Amino acid sequence: MDEVGLGVGHRGRRTAAVVVAMLAVLVLNPSSATSAVMATQIVAGDAHTCALTPVGAADCWGLDGFGQAADQAGPFAQLVAGTFHTCGLTPAGAVDCWGVEGFGQAADQAGPYVQIAAGSFHSCGLTPPGAADCWGLDGFGQAADQPGPFTQIVAGGFHTCGLTPAGAADCWGLNDDGQAADQPGPFTEISTGRFHTCGLTPAGAADCWGLNDDGQAADQAGPFTQVATGSFHTCGLTPAGAADCWGLNDDGQAADQAGPFTQVSGGTFHTCAVTLAGDATCWGADFYGQSRLTSSITIDAPSKVRRGAVATIRGKVTSDLVCTGSQEVALDKGGSTIGPIATRPKGGYRFQARISRSTVVRVTFNATASCDGVTSAKRTIEVT
Repeated sequence: MDEVGLGVGHRGRRTAAVVVAMLAVLVLNPSSATSAVMATQIVAGDAHTCALTPVGAADCWGLDGFGQAADQAGPFAQLVAGTFHTCGLTPAGAVDCWGVEGFGQAADQAGPYVQIAAGSFHSCGLTPPGAADCWGLDGFGQAADQPGPFTQIVAGGFHTCGLTPAGAADCWGLNDDGQAADQPGPFTEISTGRFHTCGLTPAGAADCWGLNDDGQAADQAGPFTQVATGSFHTCGLTPAGAADCWGLNDDGQAADQAGPFTQVSGGTFHTCAVTLAGDATCWGADFYGQSRLTSSITIDAPSKVRRGAVATIRGKVTSDLVCTGSQEVALDKGGSTIGPIATRPKGGYRFQARISRSTVVRVTFNATASCDGVTSAKRTIEVT
């Protein structure tokens, strides 16, 4: 989609059986599992993410079953992500797409176009005169060409909208929840989710319409400088660069973030943004690595002690997970804790144990079920 990932079923929230991957990278010394990705733009699809690098390449990660997360050299001026396909706009105005091609949604187009959009299974390009030229699945008329003129086009689940020069939202396609209802505005930009649409008013408010079962289409006063719709959630970028989100949040995808960010993009169960420093960052679900979340645990403990000695064990749990989790510290047989384990802010812990024989210290961070992540580490203490 223009900045959102979508599923197939009308109200089904998970579009495929989730093969749970380990969210965390196990290390005894803190280090990042992925190198920093520099980005000028980021787009979140259903379960994949792509960043536009400063040299115009597409750096992608996450679910890649159809090649939708394959890196591309470009150069591109803009990226868009649909459910299982991705497209880039070249400097010459052509469209280069990759991923699933079942309905022609990932077919390359000569253009020229000045802007592109990707929906669930269709894609669109905005011509220099302002017409909407669309291709792919057209079962609800979402890929029907429109003369415009428009200054922006966005593609949702099964609907498409264009922003007129007067600031009105002119929409077509599936409209069973009112997501494709025309709106007078005026808006400065628009964004489409799976079954809802939002417009940014000149005053910076988010005016939304369509399906609102999770609060994703609730109007927000703002002020915002950008509005980005996910499948079932929406985020607004504040003037200070914070991400203020609302709607479905069972994977942490609608958790507010301080930033500062320059751009935000909503997927299905994750959200991504570009920081002021140009780094790509994500939060929410990471089932397929679409958020590139990492966790680490440190254990500071003596490797050898005398029998019966008291050992001080301390460390820290560091996690990119937005959702909450629990920290557990355990000793195998051979040691007994002395007093309660003292926890510190940001996952720090400290305790003392009397060691009677060689033992293993185990520290585990259990994320909540929605994050599906467990990180653990262990350290052996030998008795001399």
